[in-house]
Amino acid sequence: MQASRLRLRSWNVSQSAISHAVTAAEAFLGVQLTDRTTRPISLTTEGKIYMATLINCLNHLATEGDALRRSKTRNTLTI
Repeated sequence: MQASRLRLRSWNVSQSAISHAVTAAEAFLGVQLTDRTTRPISLTTEGKIYMATLINCLNHLATEGDALRRSKTRNTLTI
């Protein structure tokens, strides 16, 4: 969990903001994503599956964004 906290700090996201986002996601999805009975908290099985899906989505978005940035430079017409 320490590495996660360091990453959050580098993104300027507070632990409180993440907590609220997770709580909102749990309410929206109707499932518990984290096990709050342990310290540090851990992901439930559903949370692990959802996290893996989110990571795949974010990686796909990053890849597509990179492709768009590269294509922008190739589609420039110089006269």
